[in-house]
Amino acid sequence: MSDIDSLDLEVPLGTVLETRGAKVNPIAVRLSRELITLLSEQLYTSPTKAIEELVVNSFDADADSCWVFVPAASPGTDFDDLHVIAVFDDGVGMDETGLSDLWRVGASSKREEQTQRLRKRTQIGKFGIGKLATYALASRITYITCTGEGEILSVSLSFDSFASSDAGESDTPVELQVIRLAEKDLMGEGRIRELMAANRLDPNVALSASAHWTLVLLEEFKPRVERLSVKRLRWVLSTAMPLSEFRLHLNGDEVESSKAAQGVVVEFEVGDLPRSRLERINAKSSLQWERMQVQGEGPSGLKSSLLPSGVRGTVMVSSTSLYGGKSADLIRSHGFFIRVRNRLISEDDPLFGVQPLSYEVFNRFRADLEVDDLDADLTAPREGTGSTDRVSALQDLLIELFNEARARWEKAEKERFKQETKREDQRNYVNPRFVERPFADALVTTSAEDDGESGGSDADDSWFYMKQPPPEDLPDIVEGLYETTERDPFQFRLEESGREARLVVFDPVTRTFEVNADHDLALAYKDTPQALDLLYDLAAAESLLETYLREVGLAPNLVGEVLERRDGLFRSLARERVNSPAAIAASLRDATASERDLEIAMVVAARALGFVAKHIGNAGRADGIARFTDYPTGNVKITLEAKSSADEPSLGALDFAGLQQHKNDENAVACLLIAPQYPGGSQGDNAAAAKRAKELKISCWTINQLAEVVGAIATRDITARHVLAIVLNHFTPEDVTHAIDELLADTENAPRELAVHMLAALRTLEKTVPVDRVRSLDMISPELGRQSLQPSQKELKIALQQLAGASSGAISILQDGERFHLNTSVEELERRVEAWAHNGSSTRRGSTFHESPLPGHTRPGLEVD
Repeated sequence: MSDIDSLDLEVPLGTVLETRGAKVNPIAVRLSRELITLLSEQLYTSPTKAIEELVVNSFDADADSCWVFVPAASPGTDFDDLHVIAVFDDGVGMDETGLSDLWRVGASSKREEQTQRLRKRTQIGKFGIGKLATYALASRITYITCTGEGEILSVSLSFDSFASSDAGESDTPVELQVIRLAEKDLMGEGRIRELMAANRLDPNVALSASAHWTLVLLEEFKPRVERLSVKRLRWVLSTAMPLSEFRLHLNGDEVESSKAAQGVVVEFEVGDLPRSRLERINAKSSLQWERMQVQGEGPSGLKSSLLPSGVRGTVMVSSTSLYGGKSADLIRSHGFFIRVRNRLISEDDPLFGVQPLSYEVFNRFRADLEVDDLDADLTAPREGTGSTDRVSALQDLLIELFNEARARWEKAEKERFKQETKREDQRNYVNPRFVERPFADALVTTSAEDDGESGGSDADDSWFYMKQPPPEDLPDIVEGLYETTERDPFQFRLEESGREARLVVFDPVTRTFEVNADHDLALAYKDTPQALDLLYDLAAAESLLETYLREVGLAPNLVGEVLERRDGLFRSLARERVNSPAAIAASLRDATASERDLEIAMVVAARALGFVAKHIGNAGRADGIARFTDYPTGNVKITLEAKSSADEPSLGALDFAGLQQHKNDENAVACLLIAPQYPGGSQGDNAAAAKRAKELKISCWTINQLAEVVGAIATRDITARHVLAIVLNHFTPEDVTHAIDELLADTENAPRELAVHMLAALRTLEKTVPVDRVRSLDMISPELGRQSLQPSQKELKIALQQLAGASSGAISILQDGERFHLNTSVEELERRVEAWAHNGSSTRRGSTFHESPLPGHTRPGLEVD
């Protein structure tokens, strides 16, 4: 949707109208620029909110209809030269007194009892600051109004006229000239007629002096107008305004209530309540509820001895949420609506005093009920009831009405998502009521409470796990989530977001769960395919937990507090049971500056490599010892020493003599030392540290080097024997670096990498080679060549033997070692070897929820036309 052109070179309409008609008594307005700025640009940060406030004023004026015009910047539109925002309504107009009262800030006569009695609906506006919100969009606001008594009045205000003042009001008032206009004066201005035409209104009828109406003009646009999206404005107005009793138009087109657009799943009359539920109510008390009959019609309601006039009305449950955030501040859309003699009571209590109900259904639930017998129980303001027997009897009935609605809704949901009639790849094993529906409900609620123009200043109120979508995309996203007939699978992927970042971020635009690969929980489980699948499911469930908590009405800051504590629990549990190579490597790097943590991390790393290791950590002894049984030489013991430091440790801090003594005390043959880095690194083996290490046979590793070796065991066959060979024969930092580089580059230690490429080659061959045909390495070699690999025949044989050993019988190698039978499908082979080869394989069942982890790979059995 195009933005509004903020350039306006014409004389403002408000200024032009001041030259027409006759001047009447002026209005003195005392406001300071600071107060205007505070109440507009700071209080109303969203441009759509400023327009919404003008629409609220129309509602409060008892308008039946309101028309909003926002010019589009697209060249060639019919009204693209109208540089004015206009709000027109057919509500109660203003006389001179009303125009004067209009500029009262902090109070509004709309709420005064006398005025309230004259109007037919509960007012929304409370503080009289809505018109000041327009300063966020424009520097000039003009009111043209008519009370229907033949007099049209106009007044125009330039906010730039107000001077600065430390006090709330300016010492020098701004005088506003009120102009009395004749119809011909108004009709003579072409832009007024164009505005009416843009709203598809006849100006001769709409602006008649014999009708009551108000036209508000915003001119002299400010840069913020460029952020105003017509599409976004329509969405906000459809969500926030009570359109069931108020017609609203935007650029000539009627705005349909977002509530009205939601389908009804369940609907029944109070008198349709099943007999079993009536008996349940009667069993709780001595009352006898019975149906009320109307001649020639079915049951119209229920009555009892305490409520002899009966309870009538309709109960419904919609397919989508009726809860609308700010719309609850206006006229809520969900819950119980109890009317006594046609007047709504307890309008701020959707539960009408009953215990909290199932919020999943309650946010979709609405019951409009007439209960005239409560007239005697109304409190003095007639806004609620006391605690009486009649009220208790009604509450018992309300609970059963809701329970019946919930039962019917759940039955309808089961019927809607029956899976037996669908093909495997179309079945919703993961019901949308657990995923899409809550996400959509949460987005609807958030969009109504927060206009979405900014992330908000309070981080506690922001989403913990969800990426807030662009405001202009919200309607399409919500509609797509609610409409799940053809579900687009969700995607999961690992993203390196940093150790302190949260576990997951859900992007509703791309339907992607981005799992933080650096999170402790991910580090612990991401390297094992089955565990990775579980990690993805847990991340999705955790993200949805946030939506469930918001759905039941828990405050966002409390939701964030709960999830923050859970995140800490997940991290601590993962650290407690650290087992994956990536997690161990990360713990080494994290402990660089912590003496005791580094000692423990080093011992755990030694165990992961295959040593039997023990942490000692006592003063005067080695930090740890590690043993390895090396045939035929027997047990080999080495000491483990860790030197933590935020920076490069000094030669004295390394204390090579002390390390040598520890080695002798433990009867160890070598010492593995780790430190962040070593002094004199640029001098190579000539550095003092290097000389001492070589002399005393202390193998000097950096913390990062040990972390790299440990991390590599996830994909390479690196064991304690490889590490021991370096510790026994390489001592200086430079020599150790060369040895580790050779170890990590040695393809003999990585047959699993070649095996993974062989699996890919077998996938390709599966398309052309019959299932029962013997396969050979000669068939695989050309496919590997297409992957830019040129392994030797010996390397291929070793990889094939490793693959067959891990396949659980899926591969049978013939006697020559170069030919083999494939006893399963390639996909089943992938599943059997995935823990060994660390490849991702697909689930054995078709899914509409998860995207296939092998893009472009068709699952067997899903090729149905």
